[in-house]
Amino acid sequence: MTILTNVLLAAHTVSAAMWVRAVFMGAFIDPPALRSAGSPRFLANFIVAQGVGVFVWVYLAMVTIFVTGVLLVWLHPPQSTFQVTVLVLKGVALAVMAGNTIYGSLMTWPKIQFASAEEAPILWRPYLIRAYITFGCGVLGIILGVWVR
Repeated sequence: MTILTNVLLAAHTVSAAMWVRAVFMGAFIDPPALRSAGSPRFLANFIVAQGVGVFVWVYLAMVTIFVTGVLLVWLHPPQSTFQVTVLVLKGVALAVMAGNTIYGSLMTWPKIQFASAEEAPILWRPYLIRAYITFGCGVLGIILGVWVR
């Protein structure tokens, strides 16, 4: 592999790990801690603050994954039906992840930001379901990427 390929692959992998880790924290680590706090206002404030804090990093990771993925495929096109299938599955996983993330940014976060303390947890539940799906797609993409390498 060339130096360029190694740099692209490293950026691709780190970005995927960064995005999946952010979703993991938001879907699996934060909810039990927030529920134990027992304060709907704290929950609402935390959700909004966390979203603002990770926004730039998640979107940077999303763009980096897409750009490096396209460049890696251009430099090293799939050589078999199996590799094409894996590439399509990774593309679908990325599309689902990006769709859920963009939907959350444009639809869920604005509603949560302006929700009452009682409404925020109700609006948060569908977000969590999308986060579980996003996490699963991210893990699938990483596993497929490692498997094919």
